[in-house]
Amino acid sequence: MKGIDLSPPLIFRDRFNFDLDKINPIVDELMKDENAHTGPPFGIGASRTTFKVVQEKQPHFHPDNKLFVEWVGVRIRQVMKIWLDEPYPIHISNSWYNVHESGGWQDEHVHALSRWSISAYLDVPLNSGNILFRDPLHELTRNFTSESSQHPWKIIPVSTGDVLIFPSWLRHKTEVCKSADRRLIWSLNVGYETVVPEPVLHL
Repeated sequence: MKGIDLSPPLIFRDRFNFDLDKINPIVDELMKDENAHTGPPFGIGASRTTFKVVQEKQPHFHPDNKLFVEWVGVRIRQVMKIWLDEPYPIHISNSWYNVHESGGWQDEHVHALSRWSISAYLDVPLNSGNILFRDPLHELTRNFTSESSQHPWKIIPVSTGDVLIFPSWLRHKTEVCKSADRRLIWSLNVGYETVVPEPVLHL
């Protein structure tokens, strides 16, 4: 017997071999930027982010990240086909690095004004925490008797090199980092608009 899915998968996972020797200097430089941010609302506890760094300095424009940008563009196209989307022009609308040190975590949120979001796990030490997604069917299934149906948040284990692609409207958060070493994530948003303010990186 086989199950029948009424919609495509919400979350896709692939792997990429990130070069931390090249990435760490980029992260360190952007964290020194005047627009880099510490703490809420972008992270709780020992958290830092480059979310507010101006567009032209964002990670997807850095030449050392070009290989990953091209790679992830191919994966987004594959996801679009699975979702039966039209072959719209796509672009990275913004991207940023998130650092969570011991006691740091990301509260629940969605990514507005984009179609797909990407979480690239550049460095995930042991006990540094996983990502959780809120099941969009929870309100419909919470009366089921199974234990899992009582919990709207589903843990997705992650490790260094994992790349998750998911709809930007899918609510998510992270576990608290319990490692003495930082957790480093690269977040990206992808949009479909054909006319967007420059600078923008088309895929």
